[in-house]
Amino acid sequence: VYAAGEGRTDVVARLLKAGVDINARYPNELTALMWAAGQGHAATVKALLIAGADPKLVDNRGKTALEIADEAGHLDAKNILASP
Repeated sequence: VYAAGEGRTDVVARLLKAGVDINARYPNELTALMWAAGQGHAATVKALLIAGADPKLVDNRGKTALEIADEAGHLDAKNILASP
């Protein structure tokens, strides 16, 4: 999750290849997708979605990754999450 929050798409890809749970939860019930969305790392958000991250999961405040990106003002990440 920390790699996602730093926008380290390369590290995220290696971790996923190694079998890390893409929807694992970390502090405040955040997933890697939520963390990347909240930091505005659009490329990482896209990579996580392609790899199967669940955009419908909610954090401890009941917010999805889309809502987190919107709340933080990250339009690119928000648009990726809003795309069908």
